[in-house]
Amino acid sequence: MSTATFSQLTQTQQAIKDSKYTVVHFVPYSQSVTPYNGWINHATAASATAVSPGGVLCVMTEMGAISLDPIDENTVVKPGKVNFTYQNGTASKFDLTLDGNAVGTIKYLLGIPTSDKRAINLAQGNYNQIGSIIIDSYSISVNGGAHTLVSSILVYDVSMKITEIAGVANSGMNMQKISLYQNEGKILMQAGAVQWNWGLWWDNATITNAAAPDGSITTFNLKSVNYSGTSSAVTAIKSDPNNASALAQYFPVLRLGAANVTDSDATSSATVITFGTAPADGKSLLYICAIDTSAGPVPYETAATATGSKWTRIEDLVMGY
Repeated sequence: MSTATFSQLTQTQQAIKDSKYTVVHFVPYSQSVTPYNGWINHATAASATAVSPGGVLCVMTEMGAISLDPIDENTVVKPGKVNFTYQNGTASKFDLTLDGNAVGTIKYLLGIPTSDKRAINLAQGNYNQIGSIIIDSYSISVNGGAHTLVSSILVYDVSMKITEIAGVANSGMNMQKISLYQNEGKILMQAGAVQWNWGLWWDNATITNAAAPDGSITTFNLKSVNYSGTSSAVTAIKSDPNNASALAQYFPVLRLGAANVTDSDATSSATVITFGTAPADGKSLLYICAIDTSAGPVPYETAATATGSKWTRIEDLVMGY
């Protein structure tokens, strides 16, 4: 009788997804309140002294699993034929649980500046497309080692609805639930050191960026966004090479004001976006793309101001103005 030696394998520890080492960012789109991508701190564009391109959902206590539901799924059955099933895309939905008094974050999600005194209509129901969510997961530390980026998930073009309002518990903390959804699922995941990042060009008389749209500029270098924090080339990865849109192969999100930029409006390389017609003065231009963080710089990673940092805590930012 022969015997075999059992070799016990070491666990792959980087596959463990720990909430403590997962960061959820939000990138705001233009809203009916303020038709500028990003969040501004005053009720009008002319009076704004700061613009935030995105930040961390610091008061989020939990994010539910993202459910994916087929749209109009049908199974075709015919005598003597192999059945087949088809669907018209996939919808998604998930919930964010926030601290019950996270009013600053709700204003940020809805694009309402701090100085805008209008009431938030909590019973509105659906709020249209509000922005994108980026979920960055880092490895747990092994023997005191570093926490390295393992995955980066982009959930883009999300809409929002409020289905319940925080109550008052007998004791303890009260929570506010926010429901996010996509009528058409748009979710992309990168692995390893590749991370989803964003950039925003916009200025006014106080917020200065010579590279922002002014009616004459047609070429926009990815490194020249507001609060970039780097003078080195920023290089986007062709993250969706099979997309029918040449722009979307690099930029799943590319917005000029409230409009999506299409192939008829602009072209791009890995480092530059070029418009056929210069965007008008005062327009905001927003992109989201994937960047290999091991090979080059990332905008906002070492930003010049807290407003523009990737690590800006949204609630602190909004309530600080």
